[in-house]
Amino acid sequence: MRAVICGTAFWTVEDQPRPELVSPTEVLVRVKAATVDRVDLRIASGYGCALRRQVNRYNPHVDSELPVVLGRDMAGVVDQVGSEVTQWQVGDPVWAAVPFWRPGTLAEFVVLEEKELCRKPDAVTFERAAALPYSGTVAWNALVTQGGIGPDTAQDKRVLVHAAASGVGLVATQLLKAWGGHVTTTVSARLVPLARMLGADDVIEYDTADLEKELSLRDKFDLVLNTAGPSLHASCLRHCAETGLVVSTVEAAMPSDRFGFVLGTLYALWIRLTRLAGQVLFLPESWGTVTFSADTLAQLAALVDARELQAVVEHTFDWQDADAAFHYLARGDAVGKPVVSFRHLAPPQPVTEDGS
Repeated sequence: MRAVICGTAFWTVEDQPRPELVSPTEVLVRVKAATVDRVDLRIASGYGCALRRQVNRYNPHVDSELPVVLGRDMAGVVDQVGSEVTQWQVGDPVWAAVPFWRPGTLAEFVVLEEKELCRKPDAVTFERAAALPYSGTVAWNALVTQGGIGPDTAQDKRVLVHAAASGVGLVATQLLKAWGGHVTTTVSARLVPLARMLGADDVIEYDTADLEKELSLRDKFDLVLNTAGPSLHASCLRHCAETGLVVSTVEAAMPSDRFGFVLGTLYALWIRLTRLAGQVLFLPESWGTVTFSADTLAQLAALVDARELQAVVEHTFDWQDADAAFHYLARGDAVGKPVVSFRHLAPPQPVTEDGS
């Protein structure tokens, strides 16, 4: 199968073995579309390598540290189901997101547990659906889990969303408006119409205005969502209300990526013990602040079908042009996330009795 990987090069499209079901509760999905996320750019530069190395020792679908399949979310159709799968049938349209420490989704086929999948929203194409699961889950976690602002508590809350044209920013802005919040966003001048279209109450042009001055003219915020990075952290604190919160959605640096032999050995032991404890207590495997679940995806899907959440896709690339998708995102002025389509790949041909 074709997959977008990083190995000796930053990213490239290569043939990879097609994954096989190894557990009776697994599902093989034919990917119609997947996206490039900003964390993929960091993964291609080594982010999370120590954690992936340790966790993948327990993953039967991974037999070597490299290459790493990139991509964090996808939309596709069920191609094969395990013997104990009850929720899905071949042909069902699904979408899913995976954390940075798991094998990615920029591939012709992916294998996931049945509980990790959610039915794709009917109101959007596979290409648009693929742009939402990862960013949507991160945005939901930032607002609801960390920020304490959700469908029942967002009414009239003042929220500042930095870099509202990012994948997470686009979703967060729409969620807050659907829940009745008051949203101030920062975007470049060319994207002001987009922010207005998505419902932002107040829009600040960060590339033409004095951002600090503009923010100082406004009341402080109940929640400041930083989707841009550490450079804005001090500003976020200054403009957050005394009883408010600042939440960052940018992945923090991982000290484990720089561990030597001794610390690396202790880290591996900690990973093993944590996994064993999770298995005993029936806890989902999670190595970050964001929990990826089908329940969150189902709530996002309901909002999409209700026309309260839309996928904003500026560019879609064919799988042969995946390199261009990465360069587009790396420019720094992308709207949302680029989508990579696998639709034009021919389906595998059945093997005949003579093996041809």
